[in-house]
Amino acid sequence: RAFSQQNYQDVTDTLRDSDQDDMLTAALVSWAFVGQGKLDQAINAWEVYGGDGNRPFFNAYRGLLAEQNGEIKAALGYYAQAQKAGELHFVQDLTRRYITLLVRAGRKSDALKVHDEIFGEPKGLDPLEAQFRETITAGKPKPLVAMTPPNSVSSLMSNYASALILVRIFQANQEQNDPDSPKVAEPEEKPDADTLFVGDALVLRTALKIDPSNQSARFSLSEALGEIDEDKAAFEALSPIMTGERLNEARREKAVLHLSL
Repeated sequence: RAFSQQNYQDVTDTLRDSDQDDMLTAALVSWAFVGQGKLDQAINAWEVYGGDGNRPFFNAYRGLLAEQNGEIKAALGYYAQAQKAGELHFVQDLTRRYITLLVRAGRKSDALKVHDEIFGEPKGLDPLEAQFRETITAGKPKPLVAMTPPNSVSSLMSNYASALILVRIFQANQEQNDPDSPKVAEPEEKPDADTLFVGDALVLRTALKIDPSNQSARFSLSEALGEIDEDKAAFEALSPIMTGERLNEARREKAVLHLSL
């Protein structure tokens, strides 16, 4: 709710004493500082929560924060680490920023190599992606757009959620296609896919509220909703009403999301 209202100070105040081992909290705190235009504090928060840099997507977002702070050499280093870890496949918006920075640094051949690794062979590209590759070949990609605090927050949120959605779809397909995968005797105590994707959808909807022009968030939201059994999720969100309980804020938001579809 605080993010939707762009009340970033409320976010940081609320999460000040949160668990430093939780990467979602790290993202929320960092995004809130970005929203306040306090990039140094955003970087510090991300590094504190990010630990040794080996947690998922630490380097990809550290690269973006460095870039936003004008630390181009550092940004290139973090993006390179993210590429080495195989994370750029999941955050293609950030990949395009990395490629543009490589060209600006006089490393056109490296930029083309990264592009083809992430997006595939030139002959198989869609027209827009092929056009972007042509600008790299010419050494003249469009300048990176200076991001306002709301744009930055929205972009960070949508990239994060998009990455999680792709990882979950990949893992679900892997389990489904692997007949030899061990079957768990007892069901694990973890949220089902609907619950996870609803959470992703809420993050993406918030990103759209902050920046309605965020096409990446709009596309990823449609992907997340495609993974949800909407009737089931709506009924589960509203189930406390059947027992006379009150809906808490998070559950009410989930119900609103589904009922609005």
